[in-house]
Amino acid sequence: MCIRITLPPTAEHIAEAQWDLIDALDQALRGDERHSDARRSLRGALREARVQANSPRQWAAAFAQALIETVSTLQAAANAAPAAAAKIAQLGSERDYLHSIIGLQNTDQAQIKVLTKERDDLLQRSTQLEAALRLAEGEHRREASALQATIADLNRIVADQQARLDALGR
Repeated sequence: MCIRITLPPTAEHIAEAQWDLIDALDQALRGDERHSDARRSLRGALREARVQANSPRQWAAAFAQALIETVSTLQAAANAAPAAAAKIAQLGSERDYLHSIIGLQNTDQAQIKVLTKERDDLLQRSTQLEAALRLAEGEHRREASALQATIADLNRIVADQQARLDALGR
């Protein structure tokens, strides 16, 4: 028969077990990559609490305070989320409105380009027609001068003929 004597754990054993628990928590937070931002935040709080603590009890108090601050920050972010979503929706509407204005401006610019090309073509055609008109006017003046000279010659001939006829008929 074996007699087992169980002694109560010493304060040293309890403190060691408490620090082992803290180490286990730290190891668990280093686990997989899911929720890495949350894990990183908690590990930072864990490290900060460990630096400030001389005992597991102090560490637990500091870590609890860090957890409260983290949860408070998360609650503030969650409370701000609807306002942020509304702001995102508003900015999306403004973006869509500005895109529509840009689209209208692009349409207007395309119409302006077409009208500008038509105007330039008409100006070029007008310049060509003015040059042709000047040539035609010059030709017309020459022909009119030639016709006037011919008419003057014919009038002289008619006057001479009339004078001869008058001289014969007297």
